[in-house]
Order: sequence, then C-alpha cells, then structure tokens
Amino acid sequence: MPFQNQELSRSWKIVFIDRINRINSAHAVMLRFEISYPDGKRKSIRPVFTEEFVEDYFHISGTKESDKIINEREELFIKWGLIRIEECINEDSLKEEPKISRADFKWAESIEKGHLLPSSQQSDVNTYMYIPERRIGFK
Repeated sequence: MPFQNQELSRSWKIVFIDRINRINSAHAVMLRFEISYPDGKRKSIRPVFTEEFVEDYFHISGTKESDKIINEREELFIKWGLIRIEECINEDSLKEEPKISRADFKWAESIEKGHLLPSSQQSDVNTYMYIPERRIGFK
C-alpha cells in the first residue's frame, strides 16, 4: 500500500488543545491548536475571534451573553478554527493568530449551514489529519 503511506507522509496533524475566553477586550475567544507539519516540525496556532464577530454573528451584546454562546457552541468555534487553519496551510501562511472578525460573517455562516466543510479527517476526539491535495471544501 505505498499510495496510503505517501498520503500520510504529506499529511498535517492538527490537534485542538483548548479554548480561552476573554483574552483581552477586543477578542472574545482564542482557540489553541498544535500543528505538526509533514516534516515533523510543530507549531502552535491560536485562531482568535473578535468580540464584534461574536456579538454580531449571534445577535447578542455583552460579555456574559457571549461567554454563554461560546460555551454552548464550542464545536462550531472549533470547526471555524479548523477550517481557518486549513485555509492558512493552503495559502502557505500559517500565522500564529489568524483572526476571525466581522468581515468573516458570510464565511462563518456557510460553515454553520454545512456549505463549506472541513477537509481534515477526524482521527480521534481532538485530532484531525489534513492532506492539502485532498481538499474537499464545498458540499
């Protein structure tokens, strides 16, 4: 099965580590992922969601309400973070803190509605394997 081994050698391992609410007044939440490059190098990537994004997207206002939504919708935030990381890998621009802001509203909505899917295959609860050549994207 050399083909499978070749695919695995090109795969990126993306592991969700945790979520941190209220990192500062501008950011409602930060997710932490550990990325393993195909060559074995590792990097921590922390997608951040602006307070404006969370309040506008969920039609809420205030820290208490946004914390409640973030806790209830953690899986959606993880999916958003995962897809943003996949996009950064494809663009060869793995920023340490890719930002999800008000400008990403339609993008986020298409993910929530299932029109844009993660391309990574989930290998366990918090681990995803991503092979750029197998990008799925739209449903």
